[in-house]
Amino acid sequence: MLTKFNKVMRWNDIEQKADEIVLHVTGEALDENISAIDPEVGHIVRELLENNSLEKEYCRRQRYDYHKAFKCISHGHLRKIRWSIGAVACVVCATIGAFFMLVESDCDENIKKSTREDQVKRQVILQMGNGQKVELNDADTILFQEMGRGIKVEDGKVTYENQLADSCRQAVYNILSVPSCAEYQVVLADGTKVWLNSNSELKYPVVFSGEIREVFIRGEAFFEVAKDSLHPFIVKSGDLEVKVLGTCFNIRAYQGSSMYTTLVSGRVEISHHKHNLILKPGQQCKVEDGISGMMVSEPDLDMVLAWKNGEFIFKNAPLSAIMDEIQRYYGIEVEYVQENLKDRKFYLYIERSKRLEEVLQKITWTDQVGYRMEGGKVIIYD
Repeated sequence: MLTKFNKVMRWNDIEQKADEIVLHVTGEALDENISAIDPEVGHIVRELLENNSLEKEYCRRQRYDYHKAFKCISHGHLRKIRWSIGAVACVVCATIGAFFMLVESDCDENIKKSTREDQVKRQVILQMGNGQKVELNDADTILFQEMGRGIKVEDGKVTYENQLADSCRQAVYNILSVPSCAEYQVVLADGTKVWLNSNSELKYPVVFSGEIREVFIRGEAFFEVAKDSLHPFIVKSGDLEVKVLGTCFNIRAYQGSSMYTTLVSGRVEISHHKHNLILKPGQQCKVEDGISGMMVSEPDLDMVLAWKNGEFIFKNAPLSAIMDEIQRYYGIEVEYVQENLKDRKFYLYIERSKRLEEVLQKITWTDQVGYRMEGGKVIIYD
């Protein structure tokens, strides 16, 4: 539904449209005759009154964490907050739905929230310097040592004993591998915090040695780098190199895809095929593997960092971009019956803890596309 309303509006316009929607939906529910209405408002009203949309929306909203949602939309206070009237209408009509359904408290069991244990079929793996592999479980607390340094695993995070760089020791590397349907966090020996997205891998030393702090990434990760002007922090992925002193940034470098570095705060220097570029906060650098040159843009940080906050957020994004993310996260295949479906634009906000079916249902509520499941493949059709 949100795809119909992608223009930016002033707050007073949004409030007026929302008021109209409330009046017309309540009027229809009470069988009152309402005069001709704005086509945009009429479209929303019709969609809300058909197919039990209010009931479904009410049940779904009951499980939302609104504090998290507010944090998401308020991030980046220097940027303009862009809302569509469809988004406001959903909130308004969820309240209306609560009014009409006080006597119907049972929600459809087919759209209940699944647990993380149901989703993660493969474990996060920590490979030690000697090649030993340890399966990490969010519910377990594990304490062990390597090179005489303490390592603690607890609450979805690996924490290494904080140590200063040791120039006398040869670096011993650990590798943290995160499967589909999962995220994980690691706190490195220098205090740097790293969040890993699904299908990602980070190689890093147990203790940093030498003049630089160097790690290697495959996939996507968000870095909150501990400041140390004497030992620059370097992230490498293929031919891409990101050099920082102390900053927060996101790097996305999945195999076979473009590589993106997005700076949230601080300063980074990017090197690729002998080209160098310094990013400013709020900027994103895109590079193509095997192609010289870099492109800079100013992305929507809410969308870029949504995964770190446990969410899917897309704003007027092509279906192909949305399904690429869903395919990677849930470990499924996607097939389009018609190629032009890939270009259709959608708005989407949903928690990543939801089942695949819930995410797909959210997309198909717009009636722009349909889907069916065939084993581990999702077939998208008109």
